[in-house]
Amino acid sequence: MSIEITETDLNQAFEDLKAGEFSAITVVVGASIEEKPELLEKAAEIISSSIDPTNWSKYEKEFEALVLAGFDNNKIFKQFDKIFARKDMAAFSQYIADLVARYLSVHSTRVIDLELYISSHAAQNSPAFYDYVIQALYAQLQIDMHTDKFSEIEAAFVRFVDFEPQVTLFKVNELMKQSFIEMTNVLRDESGEKMGNSAFFNRIHLWSNFAFRSESFTQAYVTIIVHALRAKSLKLNPLRIKLIQILVNHNEFLAPLTSCAKVLLKSRSHKTGEAVEFEFDNLYLSTKEIGRTQKYQDEVYNRSFDLLKKCLFGLRNRIAFPEIAAPIVRSLEMMIADDTYKQNVKQLTKFKDAIKENATWIECAREKAVQKDGFNIIENTEIEGTAPFKIK
Repeated sequence: MSIEITETDLNQAFEDLKAGEFSAITVVVGASIEEKPELLEKAAEIISSSIDPTNWSKYEKEFEALVLAGFDNNKIFKQFDKIFARKDMAAFSQYIADLVARYLSVHSTRVIDLELYISSHAAQNSPAFYDYVIQALYAQLQIDMHTDKFSEIEAAFVRFVDFEPQVTLFKVNELMKQSFIEMTNVLRDESGEKMGNSAFFNRIHLWSNFAFRSESFTQAYVTIIVHALRAKSLKLNPLRIKLIQILVNHNEFLAPLTSCAKVLLKSRSHKTGEAVEFEFDNLYLSTKEIGRTQKYQDEVYNRSFDLLKKCLFGLRNRIAFPEIAAPIVRSLEMMIADDTYKQNVKQLTKFKDAIKENATWIECAREKAVQKDGFNIIENTEIEGTAPFKIK
């Protein structure tokens, strides 16, 4: 049974707010339920003048109710401008920022809008405020690592960081370094069970937004992925393909090359089973039943073949291309001779011939270069000119 809030009750509530009795927030929130946002706005205006560092902390639940009720009301947060900008009210600003961060998974865009607004005022007198918000948002990210909407949440987090990167990246780098240690510990599980899930992949994908901004972090990040790719279980091929895609998207072509070739080489099996319903994009760790389906084997073959082409295309002008490509050519020759891949022989043969043609072109080009300049072959050196290898 609802209790009717009278005009007298409201007037008394506003007087209590002026006196710093913030338990009255409950009355105002109750009255505002009947689509009366102006009541919340008036309450926020009064609070901004009556609040001080000593009189608000015992009313955390009331302030939480106010934030939730006025979550979409910009005027309420604007009334708190003066509070957010006060150095002596940093704890209050942090509390509000923490409350807002809790809704990241359901209102990511709105949460970041509010966090940016609060931070832009609070950081004027508390430079470390951005660090606090990043920590609060990251804590929520960790809770939501398994959710289907993680990519949306991740994008929101990146938007906050990139708003003021000169002051946010130091904290982000601290979190990234700690996360790298945690992921390295996961890699010690030889069964692969701890990495064959959306949380592990989402964590790796999150840091792809920042790791490539620094050479030292790039090396550490690529090393973690390469170790993950070397896990023994073939059941992890769906995860491998996703990790290789991350590296390819960031123009890292050499690091995943060997693993990509191995995935392709083991993509098909003589054993086939009954159809099983699954969505490959949501798959990280396969099962024996899924692994035997034609659909799964087609997905692994097609995706790894496409990624291997992209890797070799990215390396097509590399002076060491012949040496890099030689093991790939041998793997393709094995597949061509294997009856398991008879349906792909034409495609694999064409691919192998294109790689060998490119290798020959590089060999001729570098021989001319050696005769002309007498330089030594350095693995990362690029040969000038249009290499014959094409991605299609």
